[in-house]
Amino acid sequence: KSEVAIKKPFISISLSVNGEKGGEIAAPPGQVARVEASYLNNLSVPVRNVSISLLLSGTGLDEKSVRVDRGFYQSNTDTVRFDKGSLPELSEVAPGEGGTVSFSFEPVAPPGVSNPYISLSGAVAGERSEESGVPEEVRAAAFQKILVESEASFSALASYYTGPLQTSGVLP
Repeated sequence: KSEVAIKKPFISISLSVNGEKGGEIAAPPGQVARVEASYLNNLSVPVRNVSISLLLSGTGLDEKSVRVDRGFYQSNTDTVRFDKGSLPELSEVAPGEGGTVSFSFEPVAPPGVSNPYISLSGAVAGERSEESGVPEEVRAAAFQKILVESEASFSALASYYTGPLQTSGVLP
């Protein structure tokens, strides 16, 4: 008989888009999508120098629409970052405490692209002090896939002069 112990991670992160959580969610193109990243210190000691990175990628991403209130957007890497420089409360997160950071963007459905999507990879990292006084890095990650809704389009075509049979009669 064996036992398996499941423990909480030292620090955790969870992602939601427009209030929805899960592996894949849908978002309409051209409308603002709000991303929230919630973090939590599960340790009995403070975590210092916390940083949160959110990497965006995919065919439905419009880099020019990314808006961050209290963080930074690095357009060359498509990464949204929050750290103690932009949020002083990330200098030290007390045991059992946490918070939420957010940003927004507008998904796009480019013409000719089938099934546009945006991948969102979130990571939180910080330092905890060990008994020896040497800081140890703690980290966690989360992933969210955003499927950009697309509109169905149909076209009708009526043809009188083409086909395997010879046409005759009045044109309708």
